[in-house]
Amino acid sequence: MIRVFAINIKEKIGSKEFSTLCKYVSKEKKERINRFLRYEDRVRGLFADLIIRYLIASEYRINNEEIKFIYNEYGKPLIRVLDNVQFNVSHSGDWIVCAIGDSEVGIDVEKISKFDYDIVKRFFSNIEAEAFLEVPEENRKELFYELWTSKESYIKAVGKGLSIPLNSFSVLNYSVEATKDNVEKIDGWTLKPLNLDEDYKLTMCSKGSLIDENVTLLSIQNLINFFIGNESNPCHIG
Repeated sequence: MIRVFAINIKEKIGSKEFSTLCKYVSKEKKERINRFLRYEDRVRGLFADLIIRYLIASEYRINNEEIKFIYNEYGKPLIRVLDNVQFNVSHSGDWIVCAIGDSEVGIDVEKISKFDYDIVKRFFSNIEAEAFLEVPEENRKELFYELWTSKESYIKAVGKGLSIPLNSFSVLNYSVEATKDNVEKIDGWTLKPLNLDEDYKLTMCSKGSLIDENVTLLSIQNLINFFIGNESNPCHIG
């Protein structure tokens, strides 16, 4: 089963709480977070790590200090102590989303805004670009983000990054199909749009697993209570 969780980070947290929460991620992650110039980006980076730690600890009964991440050659993170569990995280604007379960999974969330038509010409397959021009202009933004989140979630699920060209496959109608230039085996992948926020597009891609189509909403306070509020829970790392 694949489940999806989301947290809205629009709620502000104080600098003291931020500093305290940084103790519950790895030293390397904390250093990357602190390299962000904008406070909003630091908060986003912190909670993108905390949400997966929260889910692993609460769903699989593993103490936070035992959670170690390893990475494949393309940079996709895996859980060292749970080789049968896969996860993927995405964030955009006020939302951070995480998919976790028992099979390969990728997820992408994007805030719907202006888009660059050059992206369509450069990165979409021919069949997608043609479909884009066939829809009424007022519907193109919606289609763009449908296709973009589908492509991103598939790429992330496969775990080979942009070594797979985005125009080497089509995701029209939430169906992954090879183009003539595609060299990847893409059978068995399922794309699923999920409801989150009318101003955002959210798509998940998975293989060989049941999908819970309900997005479970968490709050910043849920994570603060879990990591800081429960002194008996051994979460502290640094």
